[in-house]
Amino acid sequence: MSETKMRLVGGPPKRLPMSCYEIRKAEASDTRLMGVVGLHLYWVLKPDTPEEAALAGDFIEPVRDVHQVYCFELEDGGLDRVSELEGNDTVKLGKMKNGVFGGLGGSLKRLSSREALWLIFHWAGDEAMSWQKMTKGVREVFDMAKEQQEASPMTRAEIDDLDKRLCVPIETDYGMVNYFIMRSVTWDREGAELLISPFADRDEIEDLRLPRKASLIRNRSDRPEDGGPHKYLCESFLDTEAGSFIMISEVVVGAEGIIGAKKKQVFKVSQWETYRKLLRSEFVTHYTLAPEFLEEFDEKLSRAIPRASCKSYDNGVLYMDYFTDNRHAENRIFNIGDDLKASYFLTPAGDLLAASFSSTGIMAAETMVRISGLADYLTPAGRYSFTSPVLGQFVESGYDDFDEFLHLIT
Repeated sequence: MSETKMRLVGGPPKRLPMSCYEIRKAEASDTRLMGVVGLHLYWVLKPDTPEEAALAGDFIEPVRDVHQVYCFELEDGGLDRVSELEGNDTVKLGKMKNGVFGGLGGSLKRLSSREALWLIFHWAGDEAMSWQKMTKGVREVFDMAKEQQEASPMTRAEIDDLDKRLCVPIETDYGMVNYFIMRSVTWDREGAELLISPFADRDEIEDLRLPRKASLIRNRSDRPEDGGPHKYLCESFLDTEAGSFIMISEVVVGAEGIIGAKKKQVFKVSQWETYRKLLRSEFVTHYTLAPEFLEEFDEKLSRAIPRASCKSYDNGVLYMDYFTDNRHAENRIFNIGDDLKASYFLTPAGDLLAASFSSTGIMAAETMVRISGLADYLTPAGRYSFTSPVLGQFVESGYDDFDEFLHLIT
């Protein structure tokens, strides 16, 4: 065949149907009790497929590697989003995985291909199948998951073993209480069941759900004077579409999990009370850099905090660097945002804002900037201690000049 003919029939690598690929690696985050689980699938082309042979006649290479990252928001009915990458570009793959795993905390656990497809079948739901923007490849994986479950359903023992691996070990009564309330108020009955002792008297466990799904924003657990050593009186601050509520409940922890739960009181709180309850200090360090270095600096910043999640706004790019676990769920006073180590917001005007809710967190952020070499690009412009969070307001404001924004709010 002439060189001209080869150019005519050749072309870029072509993606084959997913039935031509097999899962080489599957891993999921052990964050089931937080209500969000990420799943990464690495697919490789099966050897000697007829479809590959057909392409060879036209001098077209098949796509040999496909990565998929799924994010399951179990509080909102299942699949939240899916990302795909063809090939093995490590930089692109790292960014794609960080978009999901960076903010989850926890560790990645290896799964079998059978377990991975069961998670997709079990959690994606029929609603995801109707998504208009679903790629052909992802839809084919859904079909594969459904066919596997119909042909060889997962047994109860297999599901229990998988659930165990996707749940971090709980170390304290406070952790057991926080996770149980968290899963209950989001109407995640399956998740709450994972925390109930197999020896519990079910008549002693009341439903802690509100009429609407709620998110647990804050919980404080105290031992009442007339209670036993494992009975806790809880004040839970909950957010719903109908407003904010405080729920007072009593939760009892046994050796194998929750053995008692009782809803004692629920009342709605005003916007002012909501603001007061969520009020917390924020520490911000302001740097500036020359606009001509923005692109180079942004690349170095993403490398300095490789696990951080990244989101673009009209007025800049926000990096959120989380702790690598969810140990904040083991605290007597649980706050949903305590898993955030520090945030970094870079604007087109050349402002870099580093922020944390603790003085130790902002010191760690400043140290990271210094030892990573980022400080070579930066000029310190100020340190601030606010009585309420300000960085989020700045990000949402649309302003890209921090000094101008401060003049507006002060």
